[in-house]
Amino acid sequence: MTPSQEPSGALGRCTLLAVLVLAAVLRVWGIGFGLPNLNARPDEIEVVSRAIRLLSGDLNPHFFHYPSLYCYLLGIAFAVWSGVSVTLGSSMEDFLARAAVDPSGFILVARYV
Repeated sequence: MTPSQEPSGALGRCTLLAVLVLAAVLRVWGIGFGLPNLNARPDEIEVVSRAIRLLSGDLNPHFFHYPSLYCYLLGIAFAVWSGVSVTLGSSMEDFLARAAVDPSGFILVARYV
């Protein structure tokens, strides 16, 4: 190959970056699909509720239709969210009440995870 025909490392990196940005945009674009209607994807509320129950201290999700690691990852995300919420002046009871009244925020966090 002549020097003008060799692929540029910068061109490859720019192409990869463009593909990754496009993939991220497409992923985030539809992430709110069906919310706040919980019947659009009925399995999500089951997984989210099991992950919220992990915050009570019982680390057995009692749900094995999906791999447990996902419930644990959601439990960690919800624990961080509840910690920030409590730090900002809310109580843990308010946090859990929010999950009972409108779990769409929790489902959105689960979709991002």
